[in-house]
Amino acid sequence: MSNDSPPPAAAPLEDRVALSLGRMVLRFSVLESVTRYALLHVLDVADDDETRIEALLATLPFRRLRDALAATVHDIYGDGAEWLSLRELLARIDEVEARRNALVHSAWIHSDLPARITREKLGFSGGGKRRTDRETFDDVVTLDKFVADVNDLGEAMIKWYTRKLLEVAPTSK
Repeated sequence: MSNDSPPPAAAPLEDRVALSLGRMVLRFSVLESVTRYALLHVLDVADDDETRIEALLATLPFRRLRDALAATVHDIYGDGAEWLSLRELLARIDEVEARRNALVHSAWIHSDLPARITREKLGFSGGGKRRTDRETFDDVVTLDKFVADVNDLGEAMIKWYTRKLLEVAPTSK
């Protein structure tokens, strides 16, 4: 899915962070699309209805799309290998989505540029106390690793979709 070259080290940190975040968003979009296609396949939607069903699925948050895929696969295949491999993959995707949300839905503080940039997310703990999740970047190594993780999960979902589902046709229809 990817042949990305790293941003030039001479580029400003802010540009390198923006490039990494942009790549992450693009890779995550692929992951969401493949998940939607997998659900369409499992649902065994007639060609006449595919566009309407895909439009409906496009309105679901990614979490609900994954829930629908998991429930449908479990309903059709039971606790078999297809379900177990999907469940493991979806658990990994859930962790990646949480990290993606933290990166995307944070304030990016530029006051320490050009040396570093800080991601800050305000929230509340379970006890109602305010908490701050803060992460400082002086390079993009961890962001680029995360982009690679998202890319790898997209490839894993494609493999699951093609090798597991396309080889094993649903038996409930």
